[in-house]
Amino acid sequence: MEVSRRNFVKMLSMATLGVAAGNVLTVNGRAEANESKGDKYIVNHEQVPAYYHFKLGKMEITTLCDGMGIFTPEMCLTNLTAKEINNLADRDYMPRTAKGIATVAINAFLINTGNHLILVDSGKGAVDGEIFTEKHGLVTEFLKASGYEPEDVDVLLPTHLHADHICGIEENGQCIFPNATLYLANQEKAYWLDSDMSSQPQEAQIAAQIARTAAKPYIAANRVKTFEPGEEVFAGIKSVPLFGHTPGHTGYMVSSEGKSLFIWGDLLHVKAVQLPHPEVGIIFDSDTAEARKRRAEMLPKLAEKKQLVCGAHLPFPGIGYLEKQGKNYHFHPIEYQLYH
Repeated sequence: MEVSRRNFVKMLSMATLGVAAGNVLTVNGRAEANESKGDKYIVNHEQVPAYYHFKLGKMEITTLCDGMGIFTPEMCLTNLTAKEINNLADRDYMPRTAKGIATVAINAFLINTGNHLILVDSGKGAVDGEIFTEKHGLVTEFLKASGYEPEDVDVLLPTHLHADHICGIEENGQCIFPNATLYLANQEKAYWLDSDMSSQPQEAQIAAQIARTAAKPYIAANRVKTFEPGEEVFAGIKSVPLFGHTPGHTGYMVSSEGKSLFIWGDLLHVKAVQLPHPEVGIIFDSDTAEARKRRAEMLPKLAEKKQLVCGAHLPFPGIGYLEKQGKNYHFHPIEYQLYH
């Protein structure tokens, strides 16, 4: 399928400039449901706060929902037709907006190690645009609802510096997490924050501008550190290079008392399409061929090991297991459990 880079630039530009998302009506940043006058019972238009706690050995992991992003067939780099992609989405019962546009989750993950409170990705924050269903990201609101405060977080550990992963750390030039240090993979910082982007494609320049705005108050406060992917960043948290989606895209293997969870960031975006067809790329990939290579390497290993995984765009709470089925894969979400 031919991909329109112009449309991609337009979407990123809207995110940067804060253009409202489509015709979605919002109340406090939430989609508003219609009420029928005269009904005996008024329909409740809001979900309870979307967070999910679970234990991993001695650690506590909390998934935080930031909202939803839209998905259209034009976002795929593939020989599949739009009809084939829509059929895959429908077969997987992907949720759709009132206009019939499919949506994917945007998740962040909070790790309480006992010594650190680490936020892996932070959602989109105040960045708005056609690619998001919510006017404002919800990570901070749901973090508070889950029992923590932004001041409690001492480590920010993004998988990469795209808007829906980094912009939740800053608003109006201020640090949302005033006591946190931002840890970045060397390659990710070098490309998005330090390099001269003037010769790069327009979409990359816009994405870099977004990332630099988010990181700026932490840089000013001298609270940015780097690591080399492959290193253990903190006790029980090892970084895993997943380059391709971005130059320094990094996953994290979290381990405690013989239990482990692999946070894969954007190893894939749309499970309905990319698990039956791992070769399908996404227009947001910096290097589509390298991103495909990483999926081809990682998915069979994760399935064979029966590794517990979580992803930024897997259906909330974004946690489960992969099963290999021939050349394809199936995602088995974890069952809800009461927290003890």
